[in-house]
Amino acid sequence: MLIDNKLQYIPEDIGNLSSLQYLDLNSVSPENYPHTLINLKSLKDLRINGDFRLQDYPEIIQEAFKLLKRRGVEISSELVESFH
Repeated sequence: MLIDNKLQYIPEDIGNLSSLQYLDLNSVSPENYPHTLINLKSLKDLRINGDFRLQDYPEIIQEAFKLLKRRGVEISSELVESFH
C-alpha cells in the first residue's frame, strides 16, 4: 500500500509490484507517472493528482487510466467524471 506519500517520482519498476492494491500518486506530476501502471494486476484503488485535467496527462498515461478503469480499478480525484 502506497498511500499519503510525498513521492515526486515513481520508478518504472513499480509495475513489478504484482500485489500492490492501493497507490496514491496525488503528489506526483502527471509527466512523472510511469506507463507501467498497467502492469499492476492487483491494483484496486489509484489516487491521482487532481490539480490537472485529463488532457494534461501524457497520452500513454491517459490510455493506461482507461485500461485500468476497464479492469475495475477505482481512480479517484475530481477527474473521475472524465474516465468513461
